[in-house]
Amino acid sequence: MAYTLLSKRKLLWFVQNGKVDRWDYPRFPTVRGIVRRGLKVEALIQFILEQGASKNLNLMEWDKLWTINKKIIDPVCPRHTAVIEERKVLLTLSNGPDKPFVRIIPRHKKYDGAGEKATTYTSRIWIDYADAECMWMRR
Repeated sequence: MAYTLLSKRKLLWFVQNGKVDRWDYPRFPTVRGIVRRGLKVEALIQFILEQGASKNLNLMEWDKLWTINKKIIDPVCPRHTAVIEERKVLLTLSNGPDKPFVRIIPRHKKYDGAGEKATTYTSRIWIDYADAECMWMRR
């Protein structure tokens, strides 16, 4: 993996000095760590097979591994949108609809089997505080 510390001896330093709790820390480049972060084992197997056997050094990006994982989980995982209650900010859209209305749309654009969801369109929406702050900075 490109730009990743993979040496067990060097990773051990982080564990021994209390920088991480255990070897399965989600940001650690260990199998246990990336599986805990949400990687499916099937994606890891497919990634290894795509690399193939080679005597030459073969550096691949993490993005490729997570793209394979996304292809595996997209058809089976529902998608949801949420805003944390304590961090919500009300945004009023100047060009939003006058009256709120509901439209039934697919849960996932590429996978019809994911079903449908009801989406409300309105001129007032809740967004996260961090997103509101970014919008305010760009003004």
